Amino acid sequence: SGVRGNLPGAVKIEGNTRLVSLGGLQNITAIGGNYGGISLQVSGNPSLVSIDALSAVCNKLPGSFVFTFNPKVSCLQGLDCIKGLGRDELGDSLRFQDNPSLQSIQGLSGVRGNL
Repeated sequence: SGVRGNLPGAVKIEGNTRLVSLGGLQNITAIGGNYGGISLQVSGNPSLVSIDALSAVCNKLPGSFVFTFNPKVSCLQGLDCIKGLGRDELGDSLRFQDNPSLQSIQGLSGVRGNL
């Protein structure tokens, strides 16, 4: 169960103090974007330890990926299938800030092209 298929808009997961994983999102296969040009935003989730439920997302994101203020996430495993990233209204493709446990962005190794 959970959300499934192609989502025409962005995915924003923000300010969830008890959220530990993104379970329930494992059947999303493609993500669109929002008016600001962001496709995927994971921000301000102090208990989150894993984003691997996003492993079925296998498109080029038309917008940026924003990952901020997630102090317990140590890697981006689960994003391996993302093929590319667009840009947001600021011209950013990737934005990372205040993720003190993040040790690797190897999960984005499938991203190709200009950022």
